[in-house]
Amino acid sequence: MSLFKDQLDINIRDITTFGGLVFYVVILVAVFTFNTQLALTLLYSLIFMVGVIVAIRSFYFKNRPKHIKYSTYLGRLHASSFPSLHTARAVYLGVFFAALTTSIFARIVLAILVLATLYSRIYLKKHDTIDLMGGILLGVLTFFVF
Repeated sequence: MSLFKDQLDINIRDITTFGGLVFYVVILVAVFTFNTQLALTLLYSLIFMVGVIVAIRSFYFKNRPKHIKYSTYLGRLHASSFPSLHTARAVYLGVFFAALTTSIFARIVLAILVLATLYSRIYLKKHDTIDLMGGILLGVLTFFVF
């Protein structure tokens, strides 16, 4: 049973990558090679999401389910869980690319990736449901703003 749990943990950590900054930047660079305007939209959207989250976390601190100790301002921002930036990025990318395609299959795959990413944040004890709701709202709001 431990081998199964260990493998599940590895897979969940891999899935959470879809909401990570590195993945977002890789997508941004890939899009840039095909369409500069879409890449700029992705860049401005990322800056907007990070700005909103920094503003919220600067004034409102909410501990993560698995508490993180901090001693600096940046550490405090990282230790705060509301709203979930991973969730906001994953939702934004999912909605962004779903809007660019008419393929039902592609939209289903995007939805599954987004939902798996959201689940991974709870499984890894990085966020709770309220954090995810805030991230979902921010991701959707960002899509409509840009």
